[in-house]
Amino acid sequence: MPKNFSKKRQPYLSVTLFSALLAIFVSGCAPSYKTPEGSRPWSAYLYGGERTNVSEDKITLPASISWTKDVSPFTLYDKYERQQLSSPAIVEGAIYVGSTNERLYSIKLDSGNVNWRFYAGYPMEAAPTAAGGLVCFGAGDGILRCLERATGKETWSYQAKSEIIASPLVKDGRIYVYSADDKVTALDIKTGEKLWSYVHGTYGAVAPRINAAPAAASGKNRIFQFFSDGAIVCLNADSGKAVWSKKIVRSFDTAAKIRRTPLLHGGNVYMIDDANIILALDQDTGELTNIFNVIKAYDFVITGKHSIVIAGLDQAVALDLVTGAILWKSELKYNPMSSIFAAGDYLFTVSNYKYAPLGISWLSRPKGYIQALDLKTGEAVWGKRLDSVITANASASEGRIALLMNDGHLQVF
Repeated sequence: MPKNFSKKRQPYLSVTLFSALLAIFVSGCAPSYKTPEGSRPWSAYLYGGERTNVSEDKITLPASISWTKDVSPFTLYDKYERQQLSSPAIVEGAIYVGSTNERLYSIKLDSGNVNWRFYAGYPMEAAPTAAGGLVCFGAGDGILRCLERATGKETWSYQAKSEIIASPLVKDGRIYVYSADDKVTALDIKTGEKLWSYVHGTYGAVAPRINAAPAAASGKNRIFQFFSDGAIVCLNADSGKAVWSKKIVRSFDTAAKIRRTPLLHGGNVYMIDDANIILALDQDTGELTNIFNVIKAYDFVITGKHSIVIAGLDQAVALDLVTGAILWKSELKYNPMSSIFAAGDYLFTVSNYKYAPLGISWLSRPKGYIQALDLKTGEAVWGKRLDSVITANASASEGRIALLMNDGHLQVF
């Protein structure tokens, strides 16, 4: 005769019900999160739709590690070098970050505690984008998903015909996504309904994997996208029709990491060509308006109205954006440089180098380094060695810096 568990379950159900009611009561009484005064969200890859990679948030130095969270995939043996490519988004006290362990995380910015995790089933190489109450991201299966930021519940998804390795752009009620088959697709942000697609028509036996995200300037119905044949194309945001196209890269023969996402500023779109020269093109016509050829550029930011900081593999140079006059130069002690970003009064450089204990070369191993330079003088004012190399770009908001390192550890300063 089977056992009767009904009576044994009753106390358990009562405790469960009590716990649920208590949780509701506590959450109802808990104060809602307040974003620090003057802080703005780092809601997308390279900060926002114009991809400036510059935050106005103040970062207090020296910075110290607040917490570290492991979001790496579990493997007994790594055949290939570990690498994480999804830079974090920071919005209203939460970090949203994707990992090659096939999960998107929502993590509390102040404590590192996980709010929720979403299993996508495929690695994520592109940064998520937070907009309104949604967080949207693509994965290796070519599916773009939009989730509720509060719960992680999926609201809708769209299946592209190729993998998505670039961060989506949200603007004026639409979401624009670039997929590896050289296609830009516009979707309704509320429903996921397809509005239009632009196929660049790149034909080649082998095409480079371009993680360049689409960019858009505020107040204009223009989308800018870099494609795998080396062309930057301006698209009409309403129709998806090409307005102009200009080829700036003839070959991808370098293994170094180079910024390929357009940067929009002051009516120009800025790009790095195949000679590592920064080109300024008119947003409306594509005509060349300026060039910056002081050092071989791998990354850059535009700070304020009249300053551009260019990063090479081992140095950073600040120029007057109008005259091209050099404002300062700074040698990077640890190199090669991986990426840069600006926050408040500082330029931050993220570098990778080989650390040799006691100077013994055969014991050397790769490490990372983050450094802060004074934006006015280029003087190094703070630095910190990291346990892992870094490929993904950093993010800075609400007085914090978030780094996803290649070993799968998300570290917040």
